[in-house]
Amino acid sequence: MENRLAFSGERSWSRLMRAGLMCLPALAVLACGGGGGGGGGGAPAAPSAAALVITAANAPAVAAEALETVTSTDAATAGGQFVTGVQIEGGGGSRPQLLASASLALLARPQASSTLAAGAVVSQACTGGGTISVDATTSGAASMVAGDSLRITASNCSESVDGTPTVLNGRMSIAVTSGSYDPNSPVYPKSVTLRIVSSSFSVGASGQTEVFDGDLTLALTDTTATSGTLTATSASLSSTVGARRITLGDYRLQVTHTSVDSALSVSANVESNNGQLASTPVRYTLTTETPVKVTSAGLVTAGSIRVSGSSSSLLLTVTSTDAFSLRVDSNGDGTIDSTRTITKADLQALN
Repeated sequence: MENRLAFSGERSWSRLMRAGLMCLPALAVLACGGGGGGGGGGAPAAPSAAALVITAANAPAVAAEALETVTSTDAATAGGQFVTGVQIEGGGGSRPQLLASASLALLARPQASSTLAAGAVVSQACTGGGTISVDATTSGAASMVAGDSLRITASNCSESVDGTPTVLNGRMSIAVTSGSYDPNSPVYPKSVTLRIVSSSFSVGASGQTEVFDGDLTLALTDTTATSGTLTATSASLSSTVGARRITLGDYRLQVTHTSVDSALSVSANVESNNGQLASTPVRYTLTTETPVKVTSAGLVTAGSIRVSGSSSSLLLTVTSTDAFSLRVDSNGDGTIDSTRTITKADLQALN
């Protein structure tokens, strides 16, 4: 089944970030001096879950969820920008980058030119309907700098993300914790670190809605116009689609991108109520043993991922483009008990 929240490959996270950073001074004009701060709690504690027992029967579903969680990020295009749409659709993994893209799209909204008193909270109509309220604290600098922050409340706010109609609801705070970033500067390297905290913040597109609760820190460095690195971390971030909920704890994503492809490394403690894994919520650990490589066209070409559960594990290895081997150790003795091959299309069909 197609993952309808996977925005088209035309959307660029890097482009959204550049636009968002460029627009921050406009937000400062609207709500300068407001009580900002990127603090806030993080996700609520998830229900207790049993350690996942990995078997030959549930290995494909485990692989689908793990692979999407690893690859739900942006691959580099020839222009050196991160382009979304490479996730393994239908696997049901968490997509922290969807939250990041939504927050940056909010920053990129055109702003009115009227000036309000310091400390004011500004409410505006969104492009396609609904409203957004912004409470900002900024330095007034021409580009984003450490200490700048926003508190955003969206109510059925309809905006277009590079042509994809998206409806936003809930609360989010965004703070620049270090660095600065001038999107117009030709001088490299340039970098910025953002902290995003969401509270029941939902992102809806194409008839499906994903709700986020928790924290996400993004560190972006452009080393040249066509290459760079991205690090995303979270103490706890939950994502819910319908009845399906996944919580990432101690999440860390590292991406190195060029004009040709991206190399991704991920580690996380995962809790999931995916009924294809078990009849009750489960927990497991996820690590990339070798970086997963994804081309600008969304093809998975290399890498390996290990999922560890209760005295059992799964090793997913890329054997050729968009093809994988699944090796299951079902009793934790270090011996492979079952092996099978599977394609990306097989994984997409699971949900």
